[in-house]
Amino acid sequence: MATSSTPAPRRGLARKALLGAILSVVVLALLEIAARVATSAGRGAAGGAYFDSFRDLVVELGGFDDADRLLESDAELFWKLRPGVHGLPWHPPLWLDNRSNALGYRDPERSFEAPAGTLRLFCLGNSCTYGLGVRVEESWPQALEALLASTYHDRLVEAWNGGVPGWSSDQGRTLLARDGARVRPAFVLVEFGINDARHWDLAHHKERGHGGCLSDREARARLSSAAARSDRALESLALYRLIRGALAPERREALARENGASASDTGGGPRVPDLDFRDNLRAIATESRRLGAQPIFLLWPIRWQLESQAGRELDPPTSYQLSIRAMGAELDVPVVDLLERFAGASGLYVDSVHMNAQGCHRVAEEIGRFLYAHKLLPEPPRPNPR
Repeated sequence: MATSSTPAPRRGLARKALLGAILSVVVLALLEIAARVATSAGRGAAGGAYFDSFRDLVVELGGFDDADRLLESDAELFWKLRPGVHGLPWHPPLWLDNRSNALGYRDPERSFEAPAGTLRLFCLGNSCTYGLGVRVEESWPQALEALLASTYHDRLVEAWNGGVPGWSSDQGRTLLARDGARVRPAFVLVEFGINDARHWDLAHHKERGHGGCLSDREARARLSSAAARSDRALESLALYRLIRGALAPERREALARENGASASDTGGGPRVPDLDFRDNLRAIATESRRLGAQPIFLLWPIRWQLESQAGRELDPPTSYQLSIRAMGAELDVPVVDLLERFAGASGLYVDSVHMNAQGCHRVAEEIGRFLYAHKLLPEPPRPNPR
């Protein structure tokens, strides 16, 4: 009489093990479904805590609840504009007309390919270049494009708006390295310095201290670590995101300990120390010239450097503004010094930093005058004889 080669007790154990594995998979699947319901799938890990920190700042201090719909995380840039954003509600006074084209720029739809003879400018900057507080067409890159297009009516003129709220010169340098060869600009205009001087986690310094105040370069190095890459690989699992979110306070404390800081510390360095800022300007100028483009530095004025407040003198130039002047001279890069050109002006700002439509138009006019005066633009077409 034939008998099975596997004893009955073993077969029973195998069935139990298989049943246990199936139940484990089912439980994990149910937990994953529940986690997906409980968490937002749009909170990516590519930009790590640095994207989270800026988004929270925009939501909590800026009142812009749609930050996740406008911005997305990025392992190199920390955050960038989502491509193809349209129809977001406006949140005055700053978050107006927030949209982007299919390439992720706050511009009309464009293509990297362009007809021969196109005059293209690549404008790198922060929220002042992006145009917080004004419509898309009122940002200074778009105003400059319109100004030049009225003169160079024989060719296509494009001023690409490479400004993103919260960006530093480190992020601008990264964007130029990423997209510069595809944009192929004739000019690279560079406007940075405000966010470079600030700290990470600006919204929570009082309660958290400066434990998370790495420089942008240190933050990028951290995002390229093996642990960070594993974190991004597991990010697609909602259950993992839920567990990670529950451990967020412990992760912040570990970050503080790793940087030798505690919640009571009052120190902490800026996102881009002055030496790094100068190095970024040097790298941007070098890369621009390698691409065959003329770099132009913009020195952006703060409102209280132009308008006096009650009982106070005008604010002096910041160390970053002084670095722009110094690096322009050292690298033989033209500097459009708006602090000098706008001296005594008023009525140009939405707040202490961002300019209104009138101010952005003035910026475009000053850049145009500067380019003409220094003979940096090509010869405009001659009018047809009558």
